[in-house]
Formats: sequence, structure tokens, C-alpha cells
Amino acid sequence: MQEKFEVDKKRLGAELRLLRKERKMTQTHAGKQVGLSYVTLVRLETGQSEMTLSTLCKLSNLYQEPPLDILGKIIKASDK
Repeated sequence: MQEKFEVDKKRLGAELRLLRKERKMTQTHAGKQVGLSYVTLVRLETGQSEMTLSTLCKLSNLYQEPPLDILGKIIKASDK
């Protein structure tokens, strides 16, 4: 069973989209690398779908950014 965690889906998605674009990856390419469809990745990046911790870890590994660093950026953005 996949566990979900509480975080602002839109902010998390926006941060992951930024990381993907910084690495010059398309949604299709990134999705294939971690076993997600293009549509699923679009929904995650736009905050339309819930993200599992497993998916966050796969994407963070692909983008070479520790998951805690990604979540830390989301928390800092929420504090502003």
C-alpha cells in the first residue's frame, strides 16, 4: 500500500516541474524514466493528483535532488 503525505500539491508540483525543466527534460521523458505516463506526470505537476512518497522519491532521484530538500523548499515557500 502506498502512503500519502500532506503537503500543498500545487507547490510540490510546481517545484518538481521547475527541477525537471532545469534538467531540460520533457514530461514524457521524465515520466518514462520513473514509470509514469505523461498524463500522470502532468497531473502531479499541476497539483491535480495526490503524490505518493514513493513517486516523490523516484522523481527526486531522477532530478538528483534529495526529497527532504524539495519538501524544505515547499515549507519555506509556505512560510512567506
